[in-house]
Amino acid sequence: MALAISEQLQQHIEQWVLDLGCSYHMCPHKHWFVTYEKKFSGNVLMGNDAPSKFIGIGYVQIKMHDGVVRTLTEVRHVLELKKNLVFVGVMDSKGFSCWVEGKVMQIKGKGKSMVMQGTKQGNLYIHYDRLCLCCFTI
Repeated sequence: MALAISEQLQQHIEQWVLDLGCSYHMCPHKHWFVTYEKKFSGNVLMGNDAPSKFIGIGYVQIKMHDGVVRTLTEVRHVLELKKNLVFVGVMDSKGFSCWVEGKVMQIKGKGKSMVMQGTKQGNLYIHYDRLCLCCFTI
């Protein structure tokens, strides 16, 4: 039983929510950052409109389902978060496109190749790939 709970907790921690409403890529886990710069001057608004300070900014790398390593840039380190967030709006401004169909959200590059994919769970699109401390920039 403890192993199953531990595996579920680990899977939950490694989930990335593909989010259309947040302001930045955000992560609560400092040890996931490949680069890190302390910042004590910024706030982000949480889902309940409460402000929360971000304490650092940097790059986080994750390994995709196909083994490719992707780098999320300008990720905010926000301790109060319970989920890791990929801001789809940032990706759109960098030339990526978002497709949603049949409970699947895909983020595609300029050549229309899939970069990230999330599966709908409740009202969230969850990306399940693994953290990788190892480069493709998003």
